[in-house]
Amino acid sequence: MSDVLGHGTHVCGIIAATANNAAGITGIANCRLAVWKVFDDSPAEDGEFYVDGVRYLQALRAVELAGVRALNLSLGGTASSNTETILFGRLQRAGVTVVAAMGNEFDQGNPTEYPAAYDGVVSVGAVGETRERAPFSNTGRHIDIVAPGANVFSTLPARRSAYRDEVDYAAWDGTSMATPHVAAAAALVAAKFPTKTSDQVRVHLRDTATKLAAMGGRE
Repeated sequence: MSDVLGHGTHVCGIIAATANNAAGITGIANCRLAVWKVFDDSPAEDGEFYVDGVRYLQALRAVELAGVRALNLSLGGTASSNTETILFGRLQRAGVTVVAAMGNEFDQGNPTEYPAAYDGVVSVGAVGETRERAPFSNTGRHIDIVAPGANVFSTLPARRSAYRDEVDYAAWDGTSMATPHVAAAAALVAAKFPTKTSDQVRVHLRDTATKLAAMGGRE
């Protein structure tokens, strides 16, 4: 499985990069990662990379069967579906805390994006180093929490690809970078309190987060 964009590798590093190995960064949680590839390896005609819908839905089903307790979804779009709604409900009943990115289109109308807007999903916005909303980060009434999403240093594949010159490590921006901070925290909460339901983990994260004036008193 290759990561031509480096996006997944960057997210994984934020969650669980190896500590105390005299290299790079340290991830938030010392945990095992289960990874499903859902993005195509080549861009669409508009030059953008998109999620393969079939692989994505298959991955959501596989997560339920894998015994995962926290799921990071650094992806999104403006369309919702009944199939997704059903699958997320099943994940939550199975004890999986689903954490998803709010999106990076604030200056493009600040659209509501899914899966972050589904009920029960922990929706994550991004703040910068001054703890104010990152300019790109979407907002909305459904936002649960924010996390660092600007100039976040993390891991990349060691080999270049046709779509990525950076290797090893780089600092990137995005709610995609904020989301794994929260997914890692959700994994830690689930490990410490194994009987908590996914909704209880979500509430625990919200209730224990620092309230930021820049977010109108929200996390």
